[in-house]
Amino acid sequence: MKTGNFFAAAAFLALSSVAIDSAAWADDDARVEADNSRRNRVDYNSNTALPEDQSNNREFLERTAAIRKTITDRDDLSVTAQNVKVITLDDGTVVLRGPVKTEQEKAIIENTANKLSDSAPVKSFLVVTR
Repeated sequence: MKTGNFFAAAAFLALSSVAIDSAAWADDDARVEADNSRRNRVDYNSNTALPEDQSNNREFLERTAAIRKTITDRDDLSVTAQNVKVITLDDGTVVLRGPVKTEQEKAIIENTANKLSDSAPVKSFLVVTR
C-alpha cells in the first residue's frame, strides 16, 4: 500500500471512530427530539388536512400562494414558522398546520391568513414548540 493511501485510510478510520463515539455518548433526549414521528401522527388522522387536499380552484390556489408568499417574505419569522403548511380546501377554508417557535409567530401567521382569506374561515392547528 502506498504511504499516501495508508495515511488517508488511517485518517478516515480515526475520524469515523470519533463520529461513532460521539453518537454513542449523545444525550437520549437529543436522539428522541430528532425523531418527530409523534408530531407527525396527526397526519394519519383522516380528518387532518394535508397538502394533497389543496383545492385546484384557481382562486384558492392564488389565495394559498399569497398567504405563503407573505409568510416567507417576513424576516421576523423563524425558518420553522416560514415552513408551516398552508392549505385552502375545496370549500375555501384556509388550514394552517405545523410548528412555530413562539406565540408571536403563531399570531403573525394567523393574522396574515385572516387578512388574505377573503373572509373565508381560517382553521389554525399551529403548535408552539419552543
